[in-house]
Amino acid sequence: MFERTFVYFVWVLVDIDLANELKNKMLFERKGYAMFMCFDYENLPQFCKNCNSVGHHEIKCRRYKSNEEEKNEEEKRKSEWES
Repeated sequence: MFERTFVYFVWVLVDIDLANELKNKMLFERKGYAMFMCFDYENLPQFCKNCNSVGHHEIKCRRYKSNEEEKNEEEKRKSEWES
């Protein structure tokens, strides 16, 4: 009989779309058995979901701040117009 040995970890280089949610685990099925594999992501770049750019997070997004300022100004104009 063949003795099966299992690898406890593996490093894989993949291309992923950072705009989508990253999965923590996935079910792998083969003929006769299935198992969950857990993922640990290393060296992920900073990604802003507000402007879909690599290099910064939403907290430091210039476009987000300008959008917030525009909304505040618009709300002020509406409230002044209604008064």
